[in-house]
Amino acid sequence: MSTIAARFGADSIGDVLLAVVRRVWPREGVLTIVLLFFVMLSVVWSVEAAGWVDRLPPLGMILLGATTMGFVFAKTRLQWWLCHPVALLYGAVVSVWATTSLIQLEELSDRIVDLIIRLNAWGYAARTGGYNTDALVFVFWVSALTWVIGYLSTFLVFRYHRVWLGILPSGVAILFNLRFAPPQATIWFFFYLAFALLLLVRFNVFQQHERWKRSRVDFQENLGLGSLPEMSLYALLISLFVWLTPSGGVAPLVSEVWNAITGPYNDFAVEFNRLFANLNTTQEGPSTTFSRALILKGPIKLGSAVIMYVQADEPIYLRATVYDVYNGRGMITGEKQTLNFPPGSETAPPTKEYKSRKELTQKVTLRATPGNAILAGGIPLRASQRSVAEVDKPLSYFLSLDDSSTDASLPSQVRSVAPQIREQFVRLRQEGRLGSSPADLPAEIARALPNDLRVANYLSRDGRVAALELQFSSPYPLDFTSVRVPGRGRAPSQYSVVSSVSVASERELRNASTDYPGWISERYLQLPSNVPERVRRLAQEVTAGATNPYDKALRIQDYLRAFRYNESIEAPPPGVDPIEHFLFTMREGYCDYFSTAMVVMLRSQGIPARISAGYFTGEFDSNKGYYLVREANTHAWPEVFFPEYGWIEFEPTPSRPPIARGAGSEEADMATSGPSTTSTPSDLEDPGFIEEDFGLGMTSDTIDEQSVPVFPIFLLTTLLAGVAGGWYLWQRGLRGLTNANLVYAKVTRLAALAYRPQRDAETPVEYGRALAGLLPGRERTVARVMDGYTAARYSRSGPTLSESLRLRRAWEELRGALLVLAAQRPLRYLFRRRFPTRAP
Repeated sequence: MSTIAARFGADSIGDVLLAVVRRVWPREGVLTIVLLFFVMLSVVWSVEAAGWVDRLPPLGMILLGATTMGFVFAKTRLQWWLCHPVALLYGAVVSVWATTSLIQLEELSDRIVDLIIRLNAWGYAARTGGYNTDALVFVFWVSALTWVIGYLSTFLVFRYHRVWLGILPSGVAILFNLRFAPPQATIWFFFYLAFALLLLVRFNVFQQHERWKRSRVDFQENLGLGSLPEMSLYALLISLFVWLTPSGGVAPLVSEVWNAITGPYNDFAVEFNRLFANLNTTQEGPSTTFSRALILKGPIKLGSAVIMYVQADEPIYLRATVYDVYNGRGMITGEKQTLNFPPGSETAPPTKEYKSRKELTQKVTLRATPGNAILAGGIPLRASQRSVAEVDKPLSYFLSLDDSSTDASLPSQVRSVAPQIREQFVRLRQEGRLGSSPADLPAEIARALPNDLRVANYLSRDGRVAALELQFSSPYPLDFTSVRVPGRGRAPSQYSVVSSVSVASERELRNASTDYPGWISERYLQLPSNVPERVRRLAQEVTAGATNPYDKALRIQDYLRAFRYNESIEAPPPGVDPIEHFLFTMREGYCDYFSTAMVVMLRSQGIPARISAGYFTGEFDSNKGYYLVREANTHAWPEVFFPEYGWIEFEPTPSRPPIARGAGSEEADMATSGPSTTSTPSDLEDPGFIEEDFGLGMTSDTIDEQSVPVFPIFLLTTLLAGVAGGWYLWQRGLRGLTNANLVYAKVTRLAALAYRPQRDAETPVEYGRALAGLLPGRERTVARVMDGYTAARYSRSGPTLSESLRLRRAWEELRGALLVLAAQRPLRYLFRRRFPTRAP
């Protein structure tokens, strides 16, 4: 032991340990590291309260290890480029260990291999735009993120004193977590806020002490746990202020700024839903945004917050987006292309219209922060603002002119004419009649194609045509899947849309044609090959005896409506088809399950179908003439295509009433000719509601929902926060000062408010002479304070007890006079003659 001590130049091993402790002991104070740890621990508690997955590893222990390593590395002399790789490597080991502890395999090596396989599958989905439903990958990334935040935040605070960089990562993490967490998890945000405020105050005091030390100011370093009650009071008051501040309406400018800030967040939320699609989130996603995937997962919980007010002549389904591809885990949105439309322009061509339709105007006033979707029912015709419409991107098929072995992958319409097209091309080549572009296509080839197929391009090889790129024509821009604002913007708070909605009767839909165009049958009959056979058999049994697509759709709808609606279901087990699990095991679920099951069953019977997602109009306020749409009105419903009538809504979800059909073409003719339903330019130019009802501030509906007197509490909390803030600013930096320094600091602070601050080149005695000119009769008192401070600052012996008492009485004498002067100072600027400034 003595040899070890001698090697370090110490007399004993105890001296060595003492030197090590002094080296790593935080000069920032133990309280600082405790507060920082609880700031980050609040995020861990919030994640655990959110219940993303059924089991999580001990995140608190992972955070403790990361904080310890970050602190130790921050106090060493190692460069950051040596510390970070070691810490991140160790964090990866800890994350793997924590995650594999949840895998039900005996050997550690088998668990590690299983985790690697799952992470590889997740990475493939991330690269290719796929969807991940393995919750274990989420556990791994949460463990890794806990380590990274714990290590880097601690390192930045204690190595570089960047306290804000230590707080912000935890703040971003807890806000994102709370976006999908149940309401009871919100309490942890206020824990985070309180601890963060305490940490900021504590660190600010530490930095003030450091400045005093550099300036050789005499003070007592006793600001630590003794100041915790006061700082806790400030944090508590500010947290209460944030909690109780009412949320009124949002000004348009503020809304635009907020939308610009949250745009990247919403984009990230969409990607998050794609890559972690099977978590136990309590919401399906952001209330007013809809992602590109509708994944069948676990429980949801939609709240009662008001999303919008809608003026319309009748209840309607408001579509935000469409899902058209079933991938075995849910529905996703296929490839789309966009069309731009200026405000008020006609979006649908007048020559290609479906039967039995009428125009319906919807006026929307959004109360929540809007997404970019322009919500509308039916086929949107005109909107009050510039918009972008999404339509299906044409599917391309390549017909080889030399190799028939690839014909198996072509649609049946193309396979049947492929031999004839090849014969025509052989003859046209010989005659030299082939042009260089599809526009030069000879009439013989065009006549050989089905009516709805066109040649989009030639593919050449060695200077001659080798293949044709064929596409199905579609009634663009009639068949919209969604309408949104251009770019990364957000929908305006108020807008109007005129839509063409179907009023087709049951008789018309039963007699509708089944001659589906190619662009419909190739896209909306799609099913993966691994759809369970008993799902197809069930659909066939349910529709047995029905002679037309409409009756078959009704049979499937009524069959599903006998199931139970339940938002608290468990997610389907991994590796199990969710629709098979829903139809044969659970027999309960929410709208995502009912609509997806109906689409899969219809497609298995050769009936084109898709899912639309958005909102259904909620309760109607007859006094104000609008529908109140809440978050709970978020909905997904199936739509079935009828060649002469377009997309028709169905309702298999038992919590919603079945859809009543119209009277057919006669009602549509009357509706179109009647003055009440024909839109005018004023319908689009004035999209808003009554200003006093829907302007800035809270509506009467929102106020009625409050159970506490909001405005008095708002005033009270504002007053308390102001008092607490003023008291904090006054007390800031005073604790720990000796008596002479304390009295001098108080006098100069109050004098700065009543007169002016002390100048840099001004001695205390000179500043006292200038100040004495404002306080006639108190010149000696001011001089006593300045002389006492000078003596305490520059003499070796401090003031005696009697001198300290005289200084305290001097402060009490000057305090009232300086407060009066501080109150008069604003008036001196207005009435200089009445309140002259006597000091130089």
